[in-house]
Amino acid sequence: MNPRDRRLIRALQDGLPHTADPYAEAARRCGLSEDEVLQRLRAMKADGRLRRMAAIVNQRHVGLQGNVLAVWSVPDDRADAVGAALAAHAEVTHAYRRPRGTQWPYALYTMIHGPSDEACAALAAQWAEALGVTDYLLLPTVREFKKSAPVYFDDEDDEA
Repeated sequence: MNPRDRRLIRALQDGLPHTADPYAEAARRCGLSEDEVLQRLRAMKADGRLRRMAAIVNQRHVGLQGNVLAVWSVPDDRADAVGAALAAHAEVTHAYRRPRGTQWPYALYTMIHGPSDEACAALAAQWAEALGVTDYLLLPTVREFKKSAPVYFDDEDDEA
């Protein structure tokens, strides 16, 4: 990662500026031209350093009050297929497979969002039935302590 790309990522990691010309503003922030910003983003996309750029919507502001972590216990030989099937639902924003513990049989984790916790539970029940999964738990969010986008580079990263 070269210094210009680091400056560009630093300028964009908190989101696009809320202006009529966000890429021009990002260019100003990192000392590049707007054309160079767009060229560098295209290059990062092409070589896989940038997967996507997307809007992050505050779910509660658009009426999605439900926020449930579902944990699923499925046999290891079905975990990838079931995980992919669960991840395909628009209501699932995060889907992970993790090692199960000796006292914790759950290897799949999905974050389900909906209008209410009850609606999320109904979706999970529907999906469980369709996938033949009988062992799962629903863990509604009680309190959110932190939710932030990742920080890839900070001001302490050297420019060399």
